[in-house]
Amino acid sequence: MNLPSISTIVPVYNGAAFIEAALDSVLTQRVKSSEIIVINDGSTDNTREILQALGKHIIVIEQDNLGPAAARNRGLERATGELLAFLDADDLWSDDALTQLHEHLYEEPALSGVLGHTQTFTQDGNDQVKQPTCEPYTAFHLGSALIRSETFSQVGCFDEAMKFSEDVDWFMRARESGAQFKLIKPLVLHYRRHENNITNVNRFDDLQLLKALKMSIDRRSRASNSLDLAKLQGQGDQHG
Repeated sequence: MNLPSISTIVPVYNGAAFIEAALDSVLTQRVKSSEIIVINDGSTDNTREILQALGKHIIVIEQDNLGPAAARNRGLERATGELLAFLDADDLWSDDALTQLHEHLYEEPALSGVLGHTQTFTQDGNDQVKQPTCEPYTAFHLGSALIRSETFSQVGCFDEAMKFSEDVDWFMRARESGAQFKLIKPLVLHYRRHENNITNVNRFDDLQLLKALKMSIDRRSRASNSLDLAKLQGQGDQHG
């Protein structure tokens, strides 16, 4: 089976404590990424030095701190793969994440993307043992998805005006555009909870989630009104 090329995009901001483990979970996949693009989003810790030590295995893009949406968009500009995968710097993929996701995309060419299950975890003090905090669950999380590159041409990039919940906004726009996603059962993403999670330290995320929901409702309302107007105009033409 000829595998389509996969570009994996990893935004990181002050992720020195986790980035090496995240990238290791990408590098050890049985289905390999053709390129791993890491966007260092203005980190002020020693993230840059860690990335430099990894050498030729990754492509590193440096930018000022503009937020995850802008970082992912920089990765999209650089990516050449037929398929796109995303991983946050503090999360991990399961050992066969890309294998599971790719198989379903290969078997169903009409799909825009595939999403697997996510499981939240913490780690003990020596940073070795993962402690699951819940059963695997379904979530529209970029780290659990494999997406065809043409889907981004159809849907557009991430909204850089949104500093949080930009992934939720993108999935909503994807649904509105007619993109077809399939949810599968295998666990593909280990989502790390730690004291520096953005959603722990900034309740503004809740407002951004509500903003994403409202934007989706507004777009669908405008689309519905446009369809109704077009229908009325068509009926008027028929009776004219």
